[in-house]
Amino acid sequence: MASPGKLRHWLPRLLLLALAASLLTPLPRYLRGLTPEEYVVWLSQVVWVAGLALAVGLAAVLGLWWRRRGGRK
Repeated sequence: MASPGKLRHWLPRLLLLALAASLLTPLPRYLRGLTPEEYVVWLSQVVWVAGLALAVGLAAVLGLWWRRRGGRK
C-alpha cells in the first residue's frame, strides 16, 4: 500500500487528469453537432473560463511575490 503522503500528493492530480480526459474524449462528436451560433457561444464560454483561470493564477503569483517582498515598505 502506498504511504498516505504519496497518496495525498498524487490523488488530486490523478482526479484532475481523469476529469480532463472525460471532458476531452467526447468533445469532437459534441462540436460536430453544434450550429455555428452554438459554437460561438461554446467558444466564448471556454475563453471566459480560461481567462478567469489565468487572472486568478496571475493574482496568486502576484500575491505570493508581494508577500515574499515583504509587503509595503
